[in-house]
Amino acid sequence: MIKKEFLLTFKGLNSRTSLWLMRQAGRYLPEYRELRVKAKNFMDFCFNPELAAEATLQPIRRFGFDAAIIFSDILVIPYAFGQSVDFIEGVGPKLSSLPLVDILNSDRLIFENNKLLNVFKAIKIVKDQLPKEVSLIGFSGCPWTLACYMVDQGSSKDFFKTRLLAVTRPDLFQKLINILADAVFLYLKHQIEAGAEAVQLFDSWVGLLPPDGVWKWSISPVSSIISKLKNYYPSIPIIVFPKGNYQTYADNYHIHKADAISADTTVDFSKVKIASERPYVIQGNLDPFDLLGATSALKNKVDNTLKTMQGKKFIFNLGHGILPETPIDNVYRLVEQVKAT
Repeated sequence: MIKKEFLLTFKGLNSRTSLWLMRQAGRYLPEYRELRVKAKNFMDFCFNPELAAEATLQPIRRFGFDAAIIFSDILVIPYAFGQSVDFIEGVGPKLSSLPLVDILNSDRLIFENNKLLNVFKAIKIVKDQLPKEVSLIGFSGCPWTLACYMVDQGSSKDFFKTRLLAVTRPDLFQKLINILADAVFLYLKHQIEAGAEAVQLFDSWVGLLPPDGVWKWSISPVSSIISKLKNYYPSIPIIVFPKGNYQTYADNYHIHKADAISADTTVDFSKVKIASERPYVIQGNLDPFDLLGATSALKNKVDNTLKTMQGKKFIFNLGHGILPETPIDNVYRLVEQVKAT
């Protein structure tokens, strides 16, 4: 029987620590840079099934990670709602203006799932070519984070417009969150139908919210998404990455019931509950900058993490995406060290 260490982790049956890295398909790989120029822009790259599949497979061929994550972007969902999405070098994503208040008032915010068919095609291509021992992860942004980009029309330090709308028009903002939650559920459902064996929800900006906002705009809609997915696919692992708010999600596992919580670099693993005291898997949380430093320091950091998190309920990962400047040799060393445990 072929062993999938990543999936076995969720059952407590893995024989070693499993690992994959967020943003493991990316600019630090020369083969990715060669592939990227074949598309005129980043969104075209994401929506080309063959290119997206190849980008997904590249780090698996090179490093032998235990899981691949489909190459795409969380902003494909705003695109499916009718916003244009452009990635500007040195600036980040820029989204076109949508009169969201008027659209929400008139119930005209429509999710066009057919715009995302090429994502599902890419998943099918990857699933056919992926080594049998490697798992395939699908993903989406969470409603709060997607709303931030849609309302503020791109990236921001504080997402002022989004937070203002949530405070001044909570009725309309709740409507937006509900619509996005339904869209995320449908999007992930189709990814699973296409072949994804696990899914991850990214709430990249939940750290901006006050405690009551975390409940209302993050945990509540995420819980709804997870519950609906579990009704259809009870055995599919669901990971949530609440960047900047791990502890709130950990304390409220009984509400959202994600199978794993991914921790960012600020989480002190020495203070988390040991494996026998928590029902969920912890994923994380090496600082991506540690992969840029001296190899001896990297080895010590990885050793410390593995010793602290020894047990069966842990997936080794980064606390955020791998950096473009990352030396490839350091990634080889990381993989070898983790797989030796």
